[in-house]
Amino acid sequence: MGTKLTAATHAQADKRAAMIAEAAYFIAERRNFQPGDELSDWLAAEQEVESGLGSAKQTRTRSATQSAAKKPGKKKASKVTVKKAAAKKATAKRK
Repeated sequence: MGTKLTAATHAQADKRAAMIAEAAYFIAERRNFQPGDELSDWLAAEQEVESGLGSAKQTRTRSATQSAAKKPGKKKASKVTVKKAAAKKATAKRK
């Protein structure tokens, strides 16, 4: 079981690194690929990805919390509904 957790952790790390590399590419592209600032590009990309992942986590957490808050409890049957159900039963028994 520990191997699966490790594999999942590695997959997440690989995905994160790929996202950072892509973001760093676009940052370098914005500065016309001038040499000498690659580390700054990478660090800026890390911040972008981390803030994006952080906001995604917050959004998921917020959504889950809101969904839990919106889940309605079991509704009580109104008197009218109960009377209708009783009338239907009575009608069905007569047939």
